[in-house]
Parts: sequence; C-alpha cells; structure tokens
Amino acid sequence: MEVTNIVIGLSMIEEDDTVPRNIRQRIKETRLLLVPDCDDIAIDKSLEELELVVDDPNVPQYTRAQIMTVVSMLENQLRL
Repeated sequence: MEVTNIVIGLSMIEEDDTVPRNIRQRIKETRLLLVPDCDDIAIDKSLEELELVVDDPNVPQYTRAQIMTVVSMLENQLRL
C-alpha cells in the first residue's frame, strides 16, 4: 500500500505544470524505477535521484516539501 502512495506522490509532482520540465523528467525517471519492482536497490536509486532533485535550486519550495515527504516514505519502506 505504501508503494502505491509513493508512486501517486511522484505522479502528482510529475503532472504539476508549475514544476520545471527537467525536474518533472527526473521525477518521472524516479517513478519508473519503482513501478516494476520496489526492492531495496530500486529504493536506494530513487533516494539518490530525489536527493539530487531536492538540491536543485530551481525546485519550488512546495515541491521540495512534497519530495521530502516521498523520501520519508521511501526510507520507511527500507526499514520494513
């Protein structure tokens, strides 16, 4: 169930037209890592990608907060 919420959260960011296109593309790539198989390796790769996105100065503040929520959910998945 948590993985579904993670994918939905990433999809919401990806569909937001106020987010720069390059950021949306990176979010899409991250989402696609998780869709077929949400194992620990996919989660690690996704976390690395999202950390790079969060550090981008072009990310709107509200989008950064959304990404951090997804990061938290991914970290919780690693603990399970």
